[in-house]
Amino acid sequence: MQPDQIYAYKRNTGWQALDGYCFVKPIVAKETFDMHNEQPLIGIVKYASEEFEIGALVGFKPGMEYEFNIEGERLYRIPANQITIEYEYQGDEKEYNPSWSQSC
Repeated sequence: MQPDQIYAYKRNTGWQALDGYCFVKPIVAKETFDMHNEQPLIGIVKYASEEFEIGALVGFKPGMEYEFNIEGERLYRIPANQITIEYEYQGDEKEYNPSWSQSC
């Protein structure tokens, strides 16, 4: 494996994203009549280097998300410089994890 193909690693304390990357968990769409189950371009930071706080609600540029399955959770790997905004966390956001991601 080449060093530029590594984005995160696991230690005794858990997963850690490498500098310049974070892993974002998609959230459930709030709109009742939305045909998509998840809110686009918004998520909760699950693993990050120093740039972002774990649990922060962030928005990112379209096309920058790359899907990973880490321990049964579907996460998007986002370059830290592609996160455009940190939202005020309301507390009613629900993480979206489709059932197929838990079987891997």
